[in-house]
Amino acid sequence: MNRQERYVGITRVLWLTLAGNGAVAAAKYACGITYGSLSLQADAFHSLSDGLSNVAGLVGMRLAMKPPDEEHPYGHRKFELVVALGIAMSLFWAAWHVAAEAWDRLGGQVQIEMGVLPFAVIIGTIAVNIAVSRYERRAGERYGSALLVSDAAHTASDVYVSFTVLGSLAASALGIGVLDLVAALGVALVVAVQGYRIVARNASLISDERVIDQRKIERIVRSFRRVKACHRIRSRGISDEIFLDLHLHVDPEMSVREAHALSHEVEASLRDAFPGLHDVTIHVEPEGDPED
Repeated sequence: MNRQERYVGITRVLWLTLAGNGAVAAAKYACGITYGSLSLQADAFHSLSDGLSNVAGLVGMRLAMKPPDEEHPYGHRKFELVVALGIAMSLFWAAWHVAAEAWDRLGGQVQIEMGVLPFAVIIGTIAVNIAVSRYERRAGERYGSALLVSDAAHTASDVYVSFTVLGSLAASALGIGVLDLVAALGVALVVAVQGYRIVARNASLISDERVIDQRKIERIVRSFRRVKACHRIRSRGISDEIFLDLHLHVDPEMSVREAHALSHEVEASLRDAFPGLHDVTIHVEPEGDPED
């Protein structure tokens, strides 16, 4: 499978998953508004966060296929940060909106209309979430996509939140409407935490945080008999587009041609060990160079 085929396959999965998450969010929100269930509305925002994650994935995949150019020699992946931060801000707003309304309602009489439809909607959306997460996980394993596998785990975890909402609906049907507001506050907190995780996950793009453990790189490089030492190891980027540079010490008597061939062997070994490597820069130095 070449890069283009993998891109098309992953993109198709993300679009289908987005459609499923969007349908789930719309059904929950419409039902929550109709019956006045704030926990169901909060769960709709929670499901919407899954769809927004799919949007971020689509943008990331699109940018990943765009090659570097003269103005952007290191590529365009940091533009993904703008999308991710926008999504995080929308999640913070949704969490605040739900929490503020729940707080206002706690001071008054809590009256929620209840019927069969809210239960049918939440049970149906739980089934959809389970199906979507399984489909996405299998596709992630087939395409070797960490993005799809992690997003599938995220969608699967939403089932537990929906079960909490289902419990609050049952309590409301028994006349304990205040539990709907308590559940709404809990879901709002989960949505806010998801927003925080998006910011934390993408903060490494801003700070150029190290992506690969230096010791793992050293073990691979030092496995080559003709490499005397290595230092100044630096890695940055994200898991599927990593930039790595390092310095190798070799025998001062080694010819330029031999040193060049050795650097290619080292690079090939590193790429085998770390499939996400996008660019590897190796600087060869004579052992005992006084400048080091």
